Amino acid sequence: MRVIGVRRFLLYCFIVLSLICLVRCNSSVAEQPIALSSQTADTPKKENTPSVTQAALTATPARLAETISAPDEIAFWMYEDGLPRQVVAQFGVFFPQLEQAETEEDAQLKLGVLPSGSDSGTSILCSRWVYILVAPFPTIEDNIRLDDLKKVWRGEAVASFGGKSLVVSQQTKAAFTQMWGRPSERMVSILGEEQLLSNAWQQPYSWAIIPFEQLQPRWKLIQVDGMSPLDRVFDADQYGLTVKYVLTGEQEAINTLRSQITGEVLPITNFDMQKLTMLIMTGTTAMARHLAFQMEEKGVLYPAEQIGQLLAEADITHISNEVSFDKNCPPAVPLRREARFCSDPKYFELLTHIGADVIELTGNHNLDWGYEPFLFSLELYRENGMPYYGGGKDAEDAKKALLLQHHGNKLAFLGCSQAGPENVWATRQTPGSARCDFDWIQQEIARLTNEGYLPIFTFQHFEVDDVVPHSLQRVDFQNVAHMGAVIVSGSQSHFAQSMTFVGNHFVHYGLGNLFFDQMEEINRRAFIDRHFIYDGHYINTQLIPIILEDYAQPRLLSEEERSAFLSDIFTASKW
Repeated sequence: MRVIGVRRFLLYCFIVLSLICLVRCNSSVAEQPIALSSQTADTPKKENTPSVTQAALTATPARLAETISAPDEIAFWMYEDGLPRQVVAQFGVFFPQLEQAETEEDAQLKLGVLPSGSDSGTSILCSRWVYILVAPFPTIEDNIRLDDLKKVWRGEAVASFGGKSLVVSQQTKAAFTQMWGRPSERMVSILGEEQLLSNAWQQPYSWAIIPFEQLQPRWKLIQVDGMSPLDRVFDADQYGLTVKYVLTGEQEAINTLRSQITGEVLPITNFDMQKLTMLIMTGTTAMARHLAFQMEEKGVLYPAEQIGQLLAEADITHISNEVSFDKNCPPAVPLRREARFCSDPKYFELLTHIGADVIELTGNHNLDWGYEPFLFSLELYRENGMPYYGGGKDAEDAKKALLLQHHGNKLAFLGCSQAGPENVWATRQTPGSARCDFDWIQQEIARLTNEGYLPIFTFQHFEVDDVVPHSLQRVDFQNVAHMGAVIVSGSQSHFAQSMTFVGNHFVHYGLGNLFFDQMEEINRRAFIDRHFIYDGHYINTQLIPIILEDYAQPRLLSEEERSAFLSDIFTASKW
């Protein structure tokens, strides 16, 4: 047998990495995280609550196998054509007791893809690589059956695929060829990794299969059999686009290798749920008028009956609350129709129930009943672990960035009121919302970016009841995205508006109402935006369309309603 003599070098690397890992994993965390939101027995509990610390550390589980030396060397062969570069690079560290053979014939074990339906009991799992199905962002479809996707791969006609073509890289083709067989040359095209996104946008009927690490905001992630890695609960082994790379070959060599492993071997992977953060952004909340009347009649939690769990399951849930709580707020029954708003403090339970983590205070109704209710509301937020931004006890407080860390991801929230009027803006001596100052915004975004934060900016801009934003709105939103805000979101709009991208930064001009009472047809439809941060990067957004019922209760749109709504919005958007 002829083998390359790298065993000692790889074993040395393994020992060094193991010692580094042991030192890091035994280091103590420098600062105890502060919980953002308190939970009650009736509140849907959030796991992995984000912290407001500046130095929270996230330990990464060791992924190296504990092994012992073998008297007989085992040689292996890699089918590198279908292997991700990362798997090739890391394999020797994970299995330092193996030597790479010079030829396939010399190898006792071979590293390759486990075909669909094969028994993994006679092999050793080395890597679990998660792939995803993606389409251009303004795509209406959300899901496809795995069986239908395989049919497309083979070139069979599938009505649900609607004449689209599928594009993949050479590496992805090689991997899935080993799983699913040869692809159809008519239906499946091969492009370079850097060409896939631009090709799909130029030809909107092209979808792609890519590795998870290549996901970026301008892609829309399509579920397969109702599953995707961005789901709150995800099992890679049950997901149809997970590729397993295994060692197979001589049974004696398999048994020998297994006997050398004294600890659990965690497969090399490109997806780690402990690096993922789900952020939900919402539009206008105003617990007053008809909505307050319904809360009195049907219960404080009535507005959240249809969407409460969806809001609560996010790691970070943002609420733009435009109305202050007031102990002396006049009763909502009988119905009060005036546009001078306040909320009964008992309505605060709705915010805790939906797991609100971040409160935006750029709204122009927070001072409707004076300074005292606004300052009282600030204390309520503090007491309940809900940090705020975009408003405060004075101008300095209102302009402070809200810094959060979750799963190692550093997020910074900033916001301001462009619309005013002047009496709602905070001053050196008086509370209120932050007035927009673009020199300050640019300096803050630059500072926060240099400190490793992802800036998220929200506007209380001039309102317009049109899906298309007015010119000043477009200019301001896009300028802030150019400054470096990865997400720019409009909280002012009572009307769902269009969206765009500035590079890979997402701009949504107006989300519409979350909890408010406007039942006019143009005001009923709105968005909940679900953003995903992974390993320090903003990677994707999911749009969740909702519609208001009964002056108080938003619900998810039906498939037919959703398709019509998204079609309207995407047509009006400038991509």
